[in-house]
Amino acid sequence: MTTKGLSMAGGAFVVAGVILLAAFLPGCKREPTEPKTPPVAVRVAPVRATPLQRTLDYLGTVAPAREVLLAARIQGTVASLGAVEGESVAEGRELAALHAPDLEATVARLRADRDYWTRRRDEDVSLAAKGAVPRDQLAASERAATAAAAALAEAEARLDWTRERSPFAGTVLEWRVEAGQHVLPGQPLVLVGGTDIEVQVPVVAEDVRAGIEVGIPAFLDGAGKEAIATAVEEVAPAATGQGRTFAVTLPVPTEVGADWRPGEPVSVHFVLEESVGGAAVPSRAVAGRGDSRWIFLIEDGVARRWDVATGLEVDGWVSIAPAPPQGALVAVTNLDRLSDGAAVFSVTQEAGS
Repeated sequence: MTTKGLSMAGGAFVVAGVILLAAFLPGCKREPTEPKTPPVAVRVAPVRATPLQRTLDYLGTVAPAREVLLAARIQGTVASLGAVEGESVAEGRELAALHAPDLEATVARLRADRDYWTRRRDEDVSLAAKGAVPRDQLAASERAATAAAAALAEAEARLDWTRERSPFAGTVLEWRVEAGQHVLPGQPLVLVGGTDIEVQVPVVAEDVRAGIEVGIPAFLDGAGKEAIATAVEEVAPAATGQGRTFAVTLPVPTEVGADWRPGEPVSVHFVLEESVGGAAVPSRAVAGRGDSRWIFLIEDGVARRWDVATGLEVDGWVSIAPAPPQGALVAVTNLDRLSDGAAVFSVTQEAGS
């Protein structure tokens, strides 16, 4: 074969190869792939497992649940004070002694009269038995002896008023007099408080209208003490004082408030409204359209839609139902870019927002 023939044969082979390659290449092409959606960056926050409460906060004062102001019942001079302010006293303990010389002299005179007429009556009884005195004289001596005894008893009762005693077990809150001071009947001597205590709170009219009423729950926070659950026991019917406030009273259980002292300040949290159920999320974690509401739970880098009904909203948190699983995390940003099953990347975890 000549060189020219070989050249022509080689060219034909190359052309055939190109044709075959063109025929087979379309079958070897890969299917085009969709571009992969990158994860959505979101911030997350834990779901709260406690109910929400809408509260009004005030500062109250510890006070005895029972107070008695003892006043002088006779005129005299304060001879002694039987206890100091803040001291615990038992029922019947003498607190103040008054010196009333005129009354003491009267009692001494009436006691002598009683003794005299008692002897006269006894003598007349003996003589009457012998017929030595008439019956009228005996009757007169008996009346005189009875009258003298009654007058003495009345004077001794008045003399006993010089001793003022505690009407119950409690604490001396305040002395209104000093030793050596002259007092008149009705003049205050000492203020005594019982052992049971309560918290008194001055509340403005607007907050009374907002819902502070008898029976609503409240919590008391003393310095360095755990919160104590209680409830409003009384709301004064009328406003008093320069601030025109209503006095609201809350009892303190004896077993938990035993170390509280009258006059001590206490933080009071009135609970006006409380969510039903035990789950709450940040308000910005809730998405919705129309009447539908939902949140996105973040589980292993995936967003899961969780349909909810919302309730009470307080301080940037809203109650939801049904409650998500315990320990769940919820997305609080980029909700408009999320859908059920979307891949997410949690850039931070907000513990308290």
